[in-house]
Parts: sequence; structure tokens; C-alpha cells
Amino acid sequence: MAFDFSKIKLVMAPMEGHTDVRFRLLCRHYGADLVYSERINSYAIVRGNKSAMKAMEMTEAERPIAMQIFGGKTDIMVKAAKMLEEKADIIDINMGCPAKNSMKIGACSALLAKPAKIKEIVEAVVSAVNKPVTVKIRADNCMRNALIIQDAGASAIALHARYVKDGYSGKADWNLIREIKKELKIPVIGNGDIKKAEDAIEMLKITDAAMIGRAAVKYPKIFLEAKELMNKNF
Repeated sequence: MAFDFSKIKLVMAPMEGHTDVRFRLLCRHYGADLVYSERINSYAIVRGNKSAMKAMEMTEAERPIAMQIFGGKTDIMVKAAKMLEEKADIIDINMGCPAKNSMKIGACSALLAKPAKIKEIVEAVVSAVNKPVTVKIRADNCMRNALIIQDAGASAIALHARYVKDGYSGKADWNLIREIKKELKIPVIGNGDIKKAEDAIEMLKITDAAMIGRAAVKYPKIFLEAKELMNKNF
């Protein structure tokens, strides 16, 4: 269960279709402290689906790595987490993706309106594995949900500070990240609108770690530039 989150400052966001082994290694090379798998369907993991098995591939050079799962059924999420436990340094639960096909099965951001289900899933996964469990959420009901997630035993939380209805448009509300950071005792990872290295530094001034997504796809060296700025600013 032990994992030193204090060493995690720059995080590569999970992104479907992008965060495969090669891209994760590239981000680690440029200075990302933690990388994520793309989100993997818990049902597909349990069934041994070929695409899920492919998404689960990783190398030792990527560590530390968080393997992200999603789903709406607690027992299936637990089984998937157990299957990933040997590979992952962290098990992450996706409760933020706004994809409609995932929401239809009660997964990802559909869970943000279901506090009892959030508690049930997080508690069950935390109890089932010996690795830290983290959760990625969106702005919807974020304070309530973050406190539930913390109380359920999660080791850290990542907040993408946009609402589900916004998708990836509009401006991320970093004030929500500030508010959650003030209330939570566990580490908070801030996500949204980090477009350049300077933005990562500004995020680090208000929370524990900066999660970088689409900007890293376009320019992976953003991690290197952010690390250089960190050495000057912290």
C-alpha cells in the first residue's frame, strides 16, 4: 500500500488512444513523475478481451504507473483491479470521462451523481487490493464526491476542473481545485488547461501535482520544461 505521493509533481493524464507504452515511456523520459494507462473497461479485463489485454501491457521502465479502470458494477471493478494489481503501482478509478457510451452503462462520469455507488466502489476496490487506489473525477458535485472518496479510503484524487456537460471545451475552474485542496487530507492532482510549462507551475502553487493531458500529446517536452521551471521556482 505504501507509495510516496510527495515525489509526484508532474503527471501524464490518461487519454484514450494516446497513452500506450511508447507514449508513456516518452513522457517518463522527459520528466513525468507518474504515467497512466488509458482507461480500460473492467468488463473487458475480466473477460480477457484482446484489446484490454493489449492496453494492460507495460514495461518496468514506465514505473511508477497507474492503471485506470472503469465500470459500473462493483464486483467486476474489484475483479479487474485484482487482475491489474501485479502490474500497477496504483489502481485508478475513472469517474470523470464524459463519453456517452460509458455513461449509459453507469460508468465514468455517470457515477458523479451517485454518491452511494461512489462509496461502494471505492471501498470495495481499496479493500480488495494492496496497492494505492486513486480516483479521477470532474467538477460535478466535486466537493461532496471528493470527501466521499477520501473517506472511502482512496490515497489521492485527481480533479479535471470541467463539468461533464463541457466535455473538453470552455475553461477549467481552478478555484474548485483550490477549494478541494483546502478540505482534503489526501493529495490532490489538478487537471485542466495546462497548456504550457508555466501553467504547470501555476497549478503546483495551488495543489499537490499537475496533470497534463492534450498539451503533452502535442509537445511531450512540456514535462522537461516544467521540471526546469520547478527547479527555479520551488
